[in-house]
Order: sequence, then structure tokens, then C-alpha cells
Amino acid sequence: MNVPMYLTRNALGADTGAREQGITTTIIIAIIIRSVTTTTTMSTSAHSTVAGLMHNVRLLRLLRHAKK
Repeated sequence: MNVPMYLTRNALGADTGAREQGITTTIIIAIIIRSVTTTTTMSTSAHSTVAGLMHNVRLLRLLRHAKK
């Protein structure tokens, strides 16, 4: 079977792109779940909630830079 190189490269690129997107989505969901659980367990102080949210924003920024 003789497949043109650009076709295979295109298919592979799309596949890895989709996989990366899936990993990123999974990480974001995990972060959200973790932030929800930490805010419910540590709801004693509003400060911890704000600190947790700021930490998540920092992580998301890192992810966005890693993708580029």
C-alpha cells in the first residue's frame, strides 16, 4: 500500500493534537474537582478559597504556555 507522506503526517498530527487536547481537558477537570473539594473541606476561611483559585489560574496559564 503506497500512501502519500503528507497524508500520513496529517493524520498523525491530527491524532496527537486530539490526544493533547484530551489530556489538557482532563487536567483542567481534575483541577476543578480538586478546587471544589478543597474549598468544601477548608471553607473555614475565605482566604484559602481565594488562594486556591489563584493557584488554579497560575496552573492554567502554565498549561496554555506549554501547549504553544
